[in-house]
Amino acid sequence: MSSDTDTGLLASNSWKWTSLLMAIPGAESRPTGLLDAIKRLEAVAFVPSKQRDTDAGELAKTIATHAYEGGLSQIALERLVKITTTRSQLDQGTITTLIKNLYPVESVPSSLVTQIVGCLGPNKNKPSPATQSLLLRWLIMT
Repeated sequence: MSSDTDTGLLASNSWKWTSLLMAIPGAESRPTGLLDAIKRLEAVAFVPSKQRDTDAGELAKTIATHAYEGGLSQIALERLVKITTTRSQLDQGTITTLIKNLYPVESVPSSLVTQIVGCLGPNKNKPSPATQSLLLRWLIMT
């Protein structure tokens, strides 16, 4: 067989290899940027940890790195606050990593302040007391 035939075979079957690799746990591609990592975190935040094929802790570390290096735009900040102010399936370590690395590029909008204050208090649909404490501390320090 010629190398052109081999190359053609590989090219025509490359989608099969990609889909096969994506089916293997832990073989998913890494997020390409901050918004991609946030999008993936939003997708797995409400899935129980044993049913996920993406590590939420690693996504949080990726988001934290991007936030530390360049800060968070208002859109990214709003999406992350939405994840942290609602009860989710994320573990406390992941949520702590996210909150401790909320570095806004510009001033925090009043709608975000209202959202954080609204999540305070005892209720089964609100975040844990530890998360509420971290959010309140972040709000005061910002």
